[in-house]
Amino acid sequence: HLAISEKPSDIVFLCPMKSFCLFLFFALLNLNLVLAQDKVEIRGMVKDAETNEPLLGAVVLLKDGVGVAADLDGNYVLIASAGSYEIRVSYLGYELQKAKVKVGEKPLTLNFSMRPNKILNEVEIVADVAKARETPVAFSNIDALKLQQELGTRDLPMVLNSTPGVYATESGGGAGDSRINVRGFDQRNVAVMVDGVPFNDMENGAVYWSNWEGLNNVTRTMQVQRGLGASKLAIASVGGTINIITKGIDQKAGGTFLQEFGNNNALRTSISYNSGLLERGWGYTFSFSRRTGNGWVDQTWIDGYSYFFKLQKRYKSHLFTLGVNGAAQSHGQRSAGTNGSNMLGIASYSREYAIRQGINADSLYAANPLIIDRGLRYNNQWGYYLDENGNKVVVNERVNYYTKPVFNFAHFYTVNSKLNISNVAYLSIGRGGGAVPVSGATLIQPDGQTNYQDIYDTQRSDKAIKTNYSLTERLSSSHMRASVNNHFWYGLLSTLTYKPNNNLTMMGGVDFRSYDGDHYQTPYSMLGGDYVVDQNDNTRPSGLGNEGFAVKRLGDKVNYYYRGQVRWTGIFSQAEYRKGRFTFFVNLTGSLNYFQRVDFFQRKDMVLPDTTIRKVISYAAPFTYNGNTYTINSAEAQTASTGWKQYLGYTLKGGSNFNIDEHNNVFVNVGYLVLPPRFVNTFDRNNNLFGDVKPQYVSAIELGYGFRDRNFALNYNAYYTIWQNRPPDFTPSKVVPDENGSTRTLYYNINGMDAVHMGNELDFNYKVRNDLTLEGIAAWGDWRYTSSKQYTILDADGQPADSIPGVPYGFQSFDAKGIHVGNAAQIQLGGSIKYEPIKGLYIRPRYTYFAKNYANFDPTTLVGSFKRDSWQMPPYGLVDVSAGYTHKFKKSIGIGLNVSVINVMNTQFISDAQNNINGAGFGAINAGVFMGQGRRYTVGIKVFF
Repeated sequence: HLAISEKPSDIVFLCPMKSFCLFLFFALLNLNLVLAQDKVEIRGMVKDAETNEPLLGAVVLLKDGVGVAADLDGNYVLIASAGSYEIRVSYLGYELQKAKVKVGEKPLTLNFSMRPNKILNEVEIVADVAKARETPVAFSNIDALKLQQELGTRDLPMVLNSTPGVYATESGGGAGDSRINVRGFDQRNVAVMVDGVPFNDMENGAVYWSNWEGLNNVTRTMQVQRGLGASKLAIASVGGTINIITKGIDQKAGGTFLQEFGNNNALRTSISYNSGLLERGWGYTFSFSRRTGNGWVDQTWIDGYSYFFKLQKRYKSHLFTLGVNGAAQSHGQRSAGTNGSNMLGIASYSREYAIRQGINADSLYAANPLIIDRGLRYNNQWGYYLDENGNKVVVNERVNYYTKPVFNFAHFYTVNSKLNISNVAYLSIGRGGGAVPVSGATLIQPDGQTNYQDIYDTQRSDKAIKTNYSLTERLSSSHMRASVNNHFWYGLLSTLTYKPNNNLTMMGGVDFRSYDGDHYQTPYSMLGGDYVVDQNDNTRPSGLGNEGFAVKRLGDKVNYYYRGQVRWTGIFSQAEYRKGRFTFFVNLTGSLNYFQRVDFFQRKDMVLPDTTIRKVISYAAPFTYNGNTYTINSAEAQTASTGWKQYLGYTLKGGSNFNIDEHNNVFVNVGYLVLPPRFVNTFDRNNNLFGDVKPQYVSAIELGYGFRDRNFALNYNAYYTIWQNRPPDFTPSKVVPDENGSTRTLYYNINGMDAVHMGNELDFNYKVRNDLTLEGIAAWGDWRYTSSKQYTILDADGQPADSIPGVPYGFQSFDAKGIHVGNAAQIQLGGSIKYEPIKGLYIRPRYTYFAKNYANFDPTTLVGSFKRDSWQMPPYGLVDVSAGYTHKFKKSIGIGLNVSVINVMNTQFISDAQNNINGAGFGAINAGVFMGQGRRYTVGIKVFF
């Protein structure tokens, strides 16, 4: 059953198959009218005012609760008694139409020509929303109702596992630490956009979902475009695009108060309200939520709140939008670490599960019984101690804390019926970081947790008083640091859209972005001590008599301190042609990326009118040039920088859709992308340019078929993508001997990681009857590396290192040919049944199966006897169930109850894995893993008004 509303968006939320659902429901409602006497027919057609095409599924209401949906040809028939009526017609993306009629004895004919909703079209233009049977790309829509019913208190991407080709996991289990892969491409290569504004990290492309807590409360729709997607911008959407569209004044006025609670003391309180369109063109939307909880995994607690506010004003042909959204949070983590270094072996969680994977768990238990068979919730990245007052103090080795308010101002201007201009300016200010241990404890308590008691006792004793630094304070040799990542990021996205006739639409514009990211570490917890010693700042005095400069306290900068600077200038153009059954588009973009790394701890540069010599001046080492000596205080001594490096990127995409008839359509799209290297793959930690930096090259082709009927819809897609020079997800390093008998860390970049991603995807939706809907998905892929390449290790001066034993001139090779891409399941099957036995009540069980999921790996290990395929994790299937009931007391006031149970069968499974953690090799015993989370539930009580 459906709750009827004038607003088409509400109808879409209630039933993805809106046409059939509405037709059947309204037909049943009006059965009594058909059987009654003295009834008169009102019939007509609903069509697009510009294209004259029929609008299948347009809702025609005779009065509240009585109406029909237009058929395939846009026709409708109403049965009415004599009297006066105001007929209302609504359709997603179009302005509401009204007509007053007086029904007498004779049938009436009443046609409607609907015009596109200006506000929605403006959002769609900016956000590049794909449309069925028109846009030639593979995509899936997640509406607000599905988010409300199935997401619970999980991270936003977790609901996307119901989309073919998507693999999302909760990773270590911390709130906001989820990750997502689309067609085998991780989220660094999946563009994430909110109302058309890109929000992937400007330095490494990553997405941090903890920054978007609470965004689901104001999401109108979330569209996942797989493959090259419909975005007109020059973005690195190799795997796809996740487009989040928020609510605005085009939505129905109303508010919601939602109280959610679940296991592990999960608690979230949310309130949101949308005013709709008010008098004089004003409108606003706001949302606020507060979330706390202990987390399913040990010590993955969450404490945070989120906020969203949007103020809009329509004035004649202008629409102004001012908004802010963000989340301030801190949460405990179970971190994978660099290259999976913190992940544990299977036996650490479950002896029995490890045995099933062929691991001799008993021998492991005999060697280290304290960290074997600790349970699936086990997290070894925390410990505790008793302080001087006997209080137990928990030490989280991994804590993330961050706040990132995003401000935006948008102006949409409809110059005339053919020309539109939009400008979106945005500002993001990020502050926060994540804790990491330094020289942490190695002893393990009987309960498997880290022993911090010895450290605390030692650092509170007189042994920790080092008189060369302080006569009274204690040195904290072991402590916690926070890796801070602050940024200041602003941008402008300007689009001009020109539509000379009903068939042709042309777009063009510019995309400017400026990003400065400050990165440093700071003491986070002294573990009983008072200060730490750090001598990594080469711009400060050091040595005998200068010990005070090395003393660092809470809030001081230690270890490293640099600024990543990114400047982005992009231009884009796109043409779309539509005539009859045929749609075609071509897109051309170009971008200039400028990168500079400024290091405040490196030796300073000597900048002269005719030359610049990098990293040569420190307090301990003045520099002599042409007979002149320069010191750290000389005017020529400037903060070390790499200088600006410029990289060009461009994309060429095109596609076509052909509607064979009213049921069937086919499409094809092709693309070629030249993507500049990322900032993190351009410079190393020594402020040197990596050797042989190359752009990425992506070639892709995709074919698709779609079928639409009143009660059934099906989509099939086949794709083939070639990705050359795939960058590593982290900056690899190697610790090598130095000339003083100590060690040094050298960093390197890997070029030539080439891969081929090919596969097929299928999804369908079948409305069996008015109260029963079936959904199904299937995806199967073959994603492999195809390269055998060499990489270069540079020394601190930026030259190929020649002092690494067995590595002449710092050159090494790897062979990844035939190795499967890790970190995402290459086979996916799933389906759901939604049953609505009575009005307002639903239950939806869902099953999802993942297989052919390979562990991630370090490519530098693919040499010699270790050159083999990565370890394949055991397949697994999960059952989730959501159910709820909504009751309306009045037209717009009601109460609802939602229950969501995740992993109903409490299935044991491995969600993430990394090879070569427990010794070199590619088997189950060598893999570090994260075990998936067990059964969880969320109960939500909602009041809407």
